[in-house]
Amino acid sequence: NDFLLSLLPLGAKALLIIDEAQNLPRPILEFIRMLSNLETDKEKLLQIVMVGQLNLRDVLRSPELRQLDQRVSIRYELRPLTAEETAAYVAHRLTIAGGGGAVVSFMPKALQSVYKYSAGIPRVINLLCDRSLLTAYSSHATRIGADAVRAAAESLELEAPKQTLRDWMRRRFAGFAAGMGVAAVLAGGAMAMWHYREY
Repeated sequence: NDFLLSLLPLGAKALLIIDEAQNLPRPILEFIRMLSNLETDKEKLLQIVMVGQLNLRDVLRSPELRQLDQRVSIRYELRPLTAEETAAYVAHRLTIAGGGGAVVSFMPKALQSVYKYSAGIPRVINLLCDRSLLTAYSSHATRIGADAVRAAAESLELEAPKQTLRDWMRRRFAGFAAGMGVAAVLAGGAMAMWHYREY
């Protein structure tokens, strides 16, 4: 508390960031709640950011942690990435790592496989790509194909999610709707041409 108060004349702020917060024991979470009480008449002395897996939400909603849950002012849940976002995420990570397309690249089908096995979850994408890159390194390959990603998924014991009937129908209907849209445009064009020929 003395340390936090000493920051006020400096115009400084203290920030506590806790990663994997869902793994903290209950007594530590209760201690974090007590830390959140440190404040002056005008402001909080400590900003706390808790990052964790989805079950962190369930942990905080337990009856014994209700008071801590009530102190959470901003919540954000990272949704799984789409196929396009997954490809962009992989490209970004490669660029940050200094790889880029010149050193190593994931082929389009490999990126589709990464999305299929990871379901767009960044943590799983990281594991899958890391294992795929290791395989590419050991075989002196600069292009990673779908087979390498599949082998990486098997070594991590990841299974591609089963396709549900709803997913199958959604994709089929989307293709059918697109086809009907093209057919309607062509039919409209043909009718216009026929009408034009009559005059």
